[in-house]
This record gives sequence, C-alpha cells and structure tokens, in this order.
Amino acid sequence: MQRRSAVRWAAVTLLVILSLGFATNLRAAGLPAPAATLQAIIGLVESYYRRPVAADDLWRGAIRGALEELGDPYTSYMEPDEFKAFQDDLEGRLVGIGITIEAVGRYITVVSPIKGSPAEKAGLKAGDRILEADGESLVGVSPSEAADRIRGEAGTRVTLKIERPSEGRVFEVTVTRAPVQIPAVEAEPLGGGIGLIRIHSFSEVMPERFDEAYRELAAAGLRGLIVDLRNNPGGLLDSAVELAGRFIRQGEPVVREVGQDGRQEVLRSRGAREPVRVPVVVLVNEGSASASEIFAGALQDYGIATLVGTRTFGKGSIQRLFDVPGGGVLKLTVAEYRTPKGRVVDGQGLVPDVEVKPLQPDPERTRPLTFTRVLGRRVVGLDVLAVQQRLNDLGFPRIAEDGVYGPATEAAVRAFQQAAGLPVTGTVDEATLRALEGRVAQYAHDLAARDVQKEKAVEILRQKIAGSAA
Repeated sequence: MQRRSAVRWAAVTLLVILSLGFATNLRAAGLPAPAATLQAIIGLVESYYRRPVAADDLWRGAIRGALEELGDPYTSYMEPDEFKAFQDDLEGRLVGIGITIEAVGRYITVVSPIKGSPAEKAGLKAGDRILEADGESLVGVSPSEAADRIRGEAGTRVTLKIERPSEGRVFEVTVTRAPVQIPAVEAEPLGGGIGLIRIHSFSEVMPERFDEAYRELAAAGLRGLIVDLRNNPGGLLDSAVELAGRFIRQGEPVVREVGQDGRQEVLRSRGAREPVRVPVVVLVNEGSASASEIFAGALQDYGIATLVGTRTFGKGSIQRLFDVPGGGVLKLTVAEYRTPKGRVVDGQGLVPDVEVKPLQPDPERTRPLTFTRVLGRRVVGLDVLAVQQRLNDLGFPRIAEDGVYGPATEAAVRAFQQAAGLPVTGTVDEATLRALEGRVAQYAHDLAARDVQKEKAVEILRQKIAGSAA
C-alpha cells in the first residue's frame, strides 16, 4: 500500500517537474507568465488527459474565456464560418428564422424580428429572452454560438423556449426555418405629399438605396418624410454617419466616440448633393439599436426630426473588426458613442419626443368564450360581464360592465344581432355567442395591425406642412 502511494506521488511529482520545466522554457522564450502558464496547461492536458483532446478546441475555449472576462456582451471572437454568417446577416442574406439577437447579461435577447420572417409570424418580439433551442440551454452562450444553434437548413424546425419579461411568462414556440432576404430600404407613399422610407439595417449599400427611395418619393411631390427605424438593429457606423449627411449640415458632429482614457473622436457630417429639406419624423421603438440610435439621436439633438414611438434599445457601444491569425475575426468594443450633444445612450436608449405605444388587445377581453347557458334578463355572472366587455369594445351602445343582464345589455345584444344578421331576440344563445366571438377575434386582429405610431407621425407632418404653408 505504501509502495503504491509512493508511486502515485512520484508520478504527480514528475508531472509537476515537467510542467515547471515547460513553463520555465516558455518564459525563457519571452512569453509573459500568464501566457506561459496557459500554454503549459494546454500542453499538459493534451498530453495526459484521460481521453484525447484537440489542442485547437482548448485554445478556442481559452480565447472565449479571455473575452468573457471583459464582461462585454458585444465583444466576441468569430471563426471564419461564423464571420461569414455575420456578413450575411449584415447584408441581408440568411437562412434561419429571421431575428437579430444580442447577449444582454447572460441572456440571448431578441433585438428585433425581421419583418415577414418566420420569427415574426411565430410572434417573437423585441426583448424576448431565448432560454433554449431544441432543449439546449442558450443561457451564457455567445450570440454567434446561439445563432449557430438556431440557424439550420430551410424547411427544418427549431423549438425555442422563450421568456417574455414584459408579460412575466415562459413559453415554447416552434419555428420553421426559411431563406430570409432583408431589403436595405423600402419606400412607401402615404398620400398628401407624405412619404415613408423604412430602413431595415445600416448596411454598406443602404445610403445609396436611401437616395434612390428618396428620389422616387420626391418625384411624386414629397412634402414630409417619415424615416422608420423600428426594429432596426443597426449595422455599420460609417453608414449611419453617411446617412446623417443627408440631413445635417456638412462639418457638424454626428457622433462622439469616447475611447480609452476618455479620449474623444468626433465624426462629422460629410454633407450630401441632395440634402433632405422637408419636415422629418423618425419612428423608433425598443428594437431600434446601435447605428439606428446614432442616426436618430443626431437628428433629435439638432431638432431636425421629431422622434415618435417608444424608448430605443440602448446599445451605445462601437465595435470594430480585426483580422486575426487562422482566418478568424475579433469583434471588439473600442468605444462608447454619444450623441452630438453628449447624451449617453448605452443602457439608457433614446426617449422619443412623442411617446406612442402600440395598441395591444386585452387578452382577458379577447379570449375564447365557453357557452354554458342562455343569457337574458336578470341573469348575473362573469359570463354576462364577458359579453358586456366585448359589446363595448366593438362599439355597440355603451353599457355598464357590472355582470348584470339588464335592459341596456339587452338593447346592445339586439343591436349586435341585427348587425350580424341573426334573429333579434335580445338573448345570448350559442349562435349569438359564436358570432360575437368571431367579431371580437377580427377586432383584436385589426387592433394589433393598426400602426398608431405611423398614424401619429403622419398627423405631426400634416401639422408641420400646414404650418409652413400658412
């Protein structure tokens, strides 16, 4: 027994001697002590671990661990294939479910679903946390790793476990992957001399596409412009600065970069041959991030545009890409940006000049109803209350929501039955309840589809146009 212990300790001593000698040789080669220690450890694991381990995998893990030590969710190392996917996302070419994600703390968070994408159709929203993909936890993983697990071949499905903090619930949703093409911009004439340009991302080609869209609207007699940045996750800083030049005079600051030791670099407007000279409203929401906030914040600071919508995402840091040996790319946070007036955006976002929240149907007032009895005069109960709520929401003669089926409720039911082409009895039988349920479902759909933020933007521009005409 003593002999076995002596042999075991001798083996341990030998490994210690080997590692000390290895580390000493590395330090002699000019490596700093921590780097020498890491290289020694990886060498020992590769040589003596109980099963084969690829040194490349250990080094990749060490790289990711080193970057995690920064505590910065926007700094990451990308393998060549990951960088290709990153470029495809930036230029609007991808196969997947169509979401933009960032790591917020330890959680992979949806910055925005892409319009018309499988993710949007499945109901994913900005601010959703993706906890799992096909049963695998995404908590604590990098955005590139999460994207790799969520992506897949067109036609395949992925089941996501979602936490929606705004509603205090966790649920699962299955999404079918598909090719997703993101146009740089879209133009939409709204009538009355008002046009809308929707910018999906700040890609390299976006400013040129913006010019084309603007000329198209201008040819139709543009008098007021809406720039829609809702659910725009950002993109290239240079594109944001270039686009700002269409609105801000040449030489004026667009963004202030605050780097190491508080050093500032000011990026200025380069101007444009075709500057925008009509009243402007910029639409923003919680999915407007990064370059979107740089552009919107600059226009807000100068009073060039009125911001309408909800508070933006609050990503106020700037990343640059560095090629590294082996074909990989380091995406590194090099500065924090601030608006021309020095406002901090990171973690705070931009507060719109006019706050307008999207209309959301009340789930309690739109849920399916179960028929249990005919409702008529002197009946009291929660089922009566549910009918009263729905009749009020549909705009029938206003009645008290008290759960008591009185003359006013009966009159409203009669009005609904007549409008629905049902026998006018004044009582709620199963056919009346089902018809009411169908009308409420359509009402909820129409309410959710109504773009009150865009409506407000149009209203503001009409007032500005009328004021300038006066």
